[in-house]
Amino acid sequence: MSQRHSHVRRPDPLGPARDRDVQPAARSADATGRSGAGAFRLVVAGHTNTQIARRLGVSEATVRTHLENIYRRLQVSSRAAAVTRAFPDRIAG
Repeated sequence: MSQRHSHVRRPDPLGPARDRDVQPAARSADATGRSGAGAFRLVVAGHTNTQIARRLGVSEATVRTHLENIYRRLQVSSRAAAVTRAFPDRIAG
């Protein structure tokens, strides 16, 4: 007869997105991390917000939010500054 191990706690497949101990901002960053990273890769490639939104299948407002979050994390206020901060070794001098 098989025994059930109901006392064994399995990790939540959604990870920190459901962890009550994680702050809301951290949950939000985890939830939007892939889209934000995708948006930033497209910024680096020279795409506009409209092009990024179409490619990712999201609204331009969502793209702006992702980029604002990235700017905040990088402590910059523009696309050019974000790219320069993220890739300082790629800037021609």
